[in-house]
Amino acid sequence: MNESEFIKNANETRWRFHCWYYPSFEWELVETTLPWFIFVITILAAPAAVVLNVLEIVAVRKKKQLQRVSTIMLSSLAVADVLTGAVSMPLTAAVDLLIAHQTFLDHVCIVDFLGVTVMFSASRTALSHLTVIAWERYMAVCRWTDYKTIVTRGRAKKLALFAWLPFMIVTPYFVLRGTSGDVEWFENVDIIEGMFWGVAVVTAIVYFYVNVYLEVRNRKRNEVIDVNALLQAKQSARVAKTTGLITGIVILSFLLPSIVAILGNFFTIMRNTWFFRLTETLMQLNSLANPLVYCYRDRRFRNAILEMLRLKKSEKFMPNDGATRRLAASVKNPCSPDLPLRRTASSSGFALVLESVGTSNGTRPKRSMSAPSLGLRSTCVDVV
Repeated sequence: MNESEFIKNANETRWRFHCWYYPSFEWELVETTLPWFIFVITILAAPAAVVLNVLEIVAVRKKKQLQRVSTIMLSSLAVADVLTGAVSMPLTAAVDLLIAHQTFLDHVCIVDFLGVTVMFSASRTALSHLTVIAWERYMAVCRWTDYKTIVTRGRAKKLALFAWLPFMIVTPYFVLRGTSGDVEWFENVDIIEGMFWGVAVVTAIVYFYVNVYLEVRNRKRNEVIDVNALLQAKQSARVAKTTGLITGIVILSFLLPSIVAILGNFFTIMRNTWFFRLTETLMQLNSLANPLVYCYRDRRFRNAILEMLRLKKSEKFMPNDGATRRLAASVKNPCSPDLPLRRTASSSGFALVLESVGTSNGTRPKRSMSAPSLGLRSTCVDVV
């Protein structure tokens, strides 16, 4: 080896290195702008992911109206997202910081390995939860007559624990195989196995949501007349759209790193670790999808979060003979704007009462309506 070749190899060793578990992917120390960019994004997203998901968990536990089967599963999914924000994101941010400063490089591989392990384990757990949620939505929309019998809260809690099996089984095995130095297994077998597992889970999720979509479309064509069934169908369809949107985001972010890892064997550009780090960052950012999408789509959930943050006053309900609750609200009188009306809505019997308050002669005209007629008509009462 002549002097020029020796200097060239020395420079490559100095400015490039790879970790034992991914020898095909090289860290390039020349590039420092992208590490700082990813570091800033990660360090800002990590506390947001932790806070939002913790608020989601607390809201489901404190608010009884939010304790549905689907929200129980989503709160369990939020625990996995908390792990991503509290463990995986800080570790990968530390890697970006070390690379940007080009210091303590001998610790980069172990820190990155721990962060990536938590990230992939949490993502597999998220897909398991989303599979169970897709099944629950399928039961709620397509087999709604058997829903309350089959899908109970107790069974939902057991399924939530079952969804954590990938994390409890895969993580220790992943760590043992990764630290054993079996590079061929780590680069090929684990990636291929993860892809097959991901495809199987995604296939099940797609099957459930396709059936939900077809059922909702058939109901719209048949024009369901029963009011209760129509309201239940609309509510179930909206929840299915919300969970389906979250599922799509998570699946997309989960598949990207796996696809990049496989294509890296054929395309040189994808062997660049920073290309892989970008896909990992997108994968970590999906921990924000669950609380953000649910807050946007569910008004009750959004109000519960705002109440806990003291940004919104809680709605006060008045009990009525131990069984019904009334919500009183003042509205303007359509016949005379100066005379306010008091509207009282009762949950039992669909009773609706409109009373004018403070009339000129002291009388209180009243308009009431009960359950047999669901059509609402407005009439004006002349007050002398």
